[in-house]
Amino acid sequence: MRKRFLLVVLVIFTLTLAVPSALAITDSQHNKLYELYLQEHNLRQQIIDAKSEAGLITVKDAAAMKERLAKQWEYRQQLMQKGNYEFGCCLRSGEYGAVRRWRCANCPYYR
Repeated sequence: MRKRFLLVVLVIFTLTLAVPSALAITDSQHNKLYELYLQEHNLRQQIIDAKSEAGLITVKDAAAMKERLAKQWEYRQQLMQKGNYEFGCCLRSGEYGAVRRWRCANCPYYR
């Protein structure tokens, strides 16, 4: 009985060490994701500029949107440096890396 218990504890301990390293992404995968998110960021800036030029939004609104976009990009870069790619509309990393939906004031998902 005691040997089985120790064996189970040893297996669980080994799995807790092995699973996070197996789920980690490689440098090439990190670079690919970073480049894609950078493209997304640049496209969002271009969309804001195009809307401003077309008169769909005011220059003041465009500046505020670009400022918020810049802050968001800085935050995303910090998360990506830690290996966390779980962000997006209404997503927030919770305990143990769990992703859950939450209600944010700026989200059109809940309006």
